[in-house]
Amino acid sequence: YGEAVLAVGLLDEDGDGNCPSGDGSVTFGRRNTASGDYATVTGGSDNTAYGYKSSVTGGNYNDSSGWSSSVTGGYDNEASGWYSSVTGGQSNEASEDYSTVTGGRVNEASGWVSSVSGGVNNIASGQYSSVSGGAQNKASGYSSSVTGVSFIFIATQHRRTST
Repeated sequence: YGEAVLAVGLLDEDGDGNCPSGDGSVTFGRRNTASGDYATVTGGSDNTAYGYKSSVTGGNYNDSSGWSSSVTGGYDNEASGWYSSVTGGQSNEASEDYSTVTGGRVNEASGWVSSVSGGVNNIASGQYSSVSGGAQNKASGYSSSVTGVSFIFIATQHRRTST
C-alpha cells in the first residue's frame, strides 16, 4: 500500500477487498483498485483508477488511466487520455487528451478535444470533432460534427482562415 491511503469495504468470500496502493489514494465499494497517486474509486465493483489523480465514481469494470481522467458510473468504460472523461453508459472510451463520452454504448472519443454525446457505435476521431447521438456515425475531420442521425461519415476539414 502507498502512503496515506484509505480503503472502505468488506472482503468478499474469496478474501478480495479494495486495494488503495497509490500515495494518497482512496477506495470504497467492492474489489476496487486505486493504484495511481491521489487516485480514487468511490463505489461500485471491479473498478480501477491507475492514472495520477484519476477517479472512478461507481459502476462496474471501469478504468481511469489518464492523468486526471474520470469515469462516472456505467459498465466497462475507460478514460485513458489526459483530462478525459466518460459519464456512464457501457463500453465507452475516451482515449485522447481532453476527450469526453457522455453515455450511450460502444462510443469512442479518440480525437484531441473530441466528444461523443450518447448514441451507439459512434466515433469522434478528428481533432475538435463531435458526434451528438445517433448510431454508427463517425466524425474524423478537423472540427467536424455529426448531429443525431445514423450511418453518417464526416471527414471534411473545417478550418478558419484569416484575411
